[in-house]
Amino acid sequence: MKSKVAMSNFDPHGEFGLMLPKSVGSRIRQNDTKRFKNWRPMPFYQKGNLNMLWAIFNDGTAGGSVVITGEAIAFGAPFDGGAIRAGIRWNNDGNIDEQGPGVTNFTQIDAGEWWSDEPDTGIGASYDVRFLSTGKTGTWTISGAADDAWTVISGAPTWNVLVTAKASPSTKSCSGTFEIRTTGSGSALDSAFYSCTADN
Repeated sequence: MKSKVAMSNFDPHGEFGLMLPKSVGSRIRQNDTKRFKNWRPMPFYQKGNLNMLWAIFNDGTAGGSVVITGEAIAFGAPFDGGAIRAGIRWNNDGNIDEQGPGVTNFTQIDAGEWWSDEPDTGIGASYDVRFLSTGKTGTWTISGAADDAWTVISGAPTWNVLVTAKASPSTKSCSGTFEIRTTGSGSALDSAFYSCTADN
């Protein structure tokens, strides 16, 4: 009677295994036991990108990921002679801040993050953010980039609306969808809808 060979969590026949060449899948079917602990020498496919794929799918994720949560942002104050701002800032460490009521008032949004492993110093250099013109309402007073244009997050781009004391109208708002992608590449990884309102 033949003994049953225990397979690792990586299944060469399954969803991820389909990405591997048939020759590699065949070798894995023959040799993938006990997470390769007793193999000397190691199988040839345990090199380069294939080894990285095995590590990711077998042992968990390879790091953080882009995850954005949308939220309305509103600020109001009595007529006090100053300007009132309401805005959003994308930080280089993966956090998202709300701005207001003053120009230097930044507070992390409750559960505000665009990077799942925040804070992560310098992660913003690897990602771009943009605001979409589609579905936009209102006009930004200050915008980190033109609508539909990508800008790298390392510069902490900020979008806000502003009203001055006793301005008419005394309320200004802008809302719409932000997207994030890997710097210089392809389609968005995630998106969220934000609405910012300043009321003086």
